Amino acid sequence: MKLRIFGPKEKVVKGMEETTAGLMKYVFAAPRWKNTIPVTLALSLVVGAGVFNFGWRENLLAGLILIGVPAVLAAAFTHPLARLLQGTMTVNRSALLAFVGAVIISVFCVVGALISFAIGWQLTISAYVMSLGAVFAFRILVLMAITQKSFVRNLVPASLQTVFGALFLLLFGATGYVVNLVAISVVFTLGALVIIRYVDAPLRKSFDVSGMDFIRSYIAQTVEGAPGMEDFFKKIGEAVEVPVTTLSFRTNECLKATFVVPAVHPGPVGEIGGGNLPVRIVNNLDDGGEIFVPHGTATHDFNLVSATESLKIVEAAARAVENTQYTADASKSIRVQRGAIKLLAQRFGNSVLFVSTLSPESTEDIEYGLGLVASAEARTQGVQHAALIDAHNCTAPYASSMWAGTKNSFDLIDAIREASSRLMQSEPLESDIKLGTASRGPIFGRDEGMGDLGIQVALVEVAGQRTAYVLVDANNMVSNLREIIVSALKVDEAEVMTTDNHVVNSYSGINLLGFKADNGILLKAIIELVDEAQANLEPVRAGMNTQQASGVSVFGSQKTAQLASTVNAIMAMGGALGISVIIASFAISLLLVIFNR
Repeated sequence: MKLRIFGPKEKVVKGMEETTAGLMKYVFAAPRWKNTIPVTLALSLVVGAGVFNFGWRENLLAGLILIGVPAVLAAAFTHPLARLLQGTMTVNRSALLAFVGAVIISVFCVVGALISFAIGWQLTISAYVMSLGAVFAFRILVLMAITQKSFVRNLVPASLQTVFGALFLLLFGATGYVVNLVAISVVFTLGALVIIRYVDAPLRKSFDVSGMDFIRSYIAQTVEGAPGMEDFFKKIGEAVEVPVTTLSFRTNECLKATFVVPAVHPGPVGEIGGGNLPVRIVNNLDDGGEIFVPHGTATHDFNLVSATESLKIVEAAARAVENTQYTADASKSIRVQRGAIKLLAQRFGNSVLFVSTLSPESTEDIEYGLGLVASAEARTQGVQHAALIDAHNCTAPYASSMWAGTKNSFDLIDAIREASSRLMQSEPLESDIKLGTASRGPIFGRDEGMGDLGIQVALVEVAGQRTAYVLVDANNMVSNLREIIVSALKVDEAEVMTTDNHVVNSYSGINLLGFKADNGILLKAIIELVDEAQANLEPVRAGMNTQQASGVSVFGSQKTAQLASTVNAIMAMGGALGISVIIASFAISLLLVIFNR
């Protein structure tokens, strides 16, 4: 049976999550050239039959030679030429660019034919010449966005479709159009340069970086996986100090499991920057045990600017594990609630593990500074090391992050204080910790909201009490799913957490666990893993340590939202500007054609 989860209706509020993921709507997969080319040729035949006046067979031939063949030749030669210019043009995108050029030519020819029919002038060939100028300007605009070369260096690949079209026009007896073509190309190109200037200015003013560099890097990263976007982010990044806290469990022979809680954010989207951070930590932290990477206290401001920055987190985690002192003393886990904050806390030696959730209320990330304040509050009660995990397990599109100064922030600090006081002063310590672990790879794909680490379970038993810590590699969960899972587990206490891994958000800001996946299958898998962990229980000692990762380059305060908002505003306003430039260029070109008849 497929288990559906329906949370309460909430007002959708656009926030940092949406503005960041909103960038991905500008990314698309180009169709295969084997599909694009036949469509282009078919379009040329249809348009040729409808707009030219040479006779129906000649019309088909004219459409093919004047529209289809130039597009095919341009598609064939643009790819290698753009590559020589260090661009990211693939064969598929080269064919798509040529197809769009054919569409532009077709639109001009159809409009020219309609005007000719209405006023009795033969403007179809003139319209065709105008379209060649427009195509040149369009291609120069695209090529300057994807290559690292100047306007002059892009002239040759940009002119291919225009030059081939102009040459083939001679086959149909047309002459005397060269001056018009050059003048029209200049007019439309000036319009394209105005658009380029518009795209470049806002990002250069806000971040002192080129808007065209941003577009070029964005295409390189999302289309081919090249690190271009990360090179861009490095220019705007800020170096910060990141506390990395580890909670390790060791048997007499080896490390059995380690929780790594870094105060950075696993975003912004896909594999870019800190995306897939949990996987990078697991793959690079060689401690021999099961590694859990739950979500620490950080918003998108603490996205890593590049994947290589994750190695600094790994190094700090390795130092923390190496400097850990282990003890067999631990407390039973306790629950504390203040307002909407629900806190699960458990003491190991003189350190405490905290897991915070607002469920069933929606929540997003806990801000970095608030996490520091909450941890400092724990230390006032005698806690040596505090690992504060944001369970990140209940939301609806789009909840707000938890910032210092809100009621929830004060409730979190109060809950940390009470839990710390109870654990350090009232709750007895026991000397018999047992730990069982179990894990399963992803049972759903990324498009269904699950990352590469799948599901992990750590079952801690202290004095007969069993507490299940369930971690799913995902970006948050739909409302009420957490409650259903917790109530189904046959343990004394349980919490379900997500890593907040944004690798599942490659093309959408809304890909919560439970939106698309069969939650009945998810629930069954978690129950089975808890049973496996229970069978895996064995005596361990535990220890916690915190180390600083120094000089970690992150996006910086509010830069993620500012960058995403700037780009989205450019795209929104760019449409109106583009239409205005096209109309103005068309009007000027039409006047040139009329005066030179």
